[in-house]
Amino acid sequence: IEYRKDHKEDEIEEKLEEISKLKEELCAEDPDCQKCDPIGFKSGSTRYDFFVDKDSNGKLSNEKEFLGADDGWNEMAALDTNGDGKVTKDEMSDLKMVVTDANGTQSVKNASDLFADGDSINLNSYNSINQDMANGNTLLGTFGLTFNGQNINNGYNTLDKLDWLDSNYDFSDKDSGINRFAKDEFEAKSALDFDDVFAEFEENINNLDEKMTDAWNKIGIKREDVKSKIIDAANSKAQSEAQVINDDFEEIALLKEEEAIAQENISQQEQAEKAEEEKRKKQQVTNPTV
Repeated sequence: IEYRKDHKEDEIEEKLEEISKLKEELCAEDPDCQKCDPIGFKSGSTRYDFFVDKDSNGKLSNEKEFLGADDGWNEMAALDTNGDGKVTKDEMSDLKMVVTDANGTQSVKNASDLFADGDSINLNSYNSINQDMANGNTLLGTFGLTFNGQNINNGYNTLDKLDWLDSNYDFSDKDSGINRFAKDEFEAKSALDFDDVFAEFEENINNLDEKMTDAWNKIGIKREDVKSKIIDAANSKAQSEAQVINDDFEEIALLKEEEAIAQENISQQEQAEKAEEEKRKKQQVTNPTV
């Protein structure tokens, strides 16, 4: 099971690398690849941009969380659940907003907390423009709305360059150094969300486990018996290997003991020879003719 899991992880890793390379190749050919299209409006000197908190961290994590990032204005239109041509305060319950004041300071608010009762986005007022702007972005369209009881006609749906977005929005991914803001390959991998992948692993493992159980039942073998035999075999092998190691230690200890005895014998022989030599020298001194 562990082998299959490790093998599956390797396959997923290879697929991710293939997808990453393919995306890079496509981006090189597509001028819009490095762009994203937020939807928002201005009220006085304050800018409001809609987003969906996809990772539930209470922040604007990256450009992919902007409302419209995947399907443009259609994402706003999809919020009109009753089909009256408006997106009301109640229909904004899952939306958040990045609020940028005149000083450029940004904060995150719930859209339903900012809009008053009776306020709404007028979907029928959407005007498709598709016009390039001086900052290099593209104005896709404009729309009208009521905000805090006031009519506003400067709602925008834009196609913005990533470098412009990075300069004008406080993405939390950038502060954390993850995803496309990762500082190195290790951080990039650690930032990936593999919850779905590992859920697939667990499902495959469970399926394999069920198939093995079915196979054991068909041939009349109980899983507990197989497990017990495996444990017994493992214990027997461990004991055998432990005995070999113990025998090796005993042999080494015996060799060390024999070596010590031999060294002691050599030492005693050397001392005896030294004593005999000293005795002979003394005899030569007292009896030079010897």
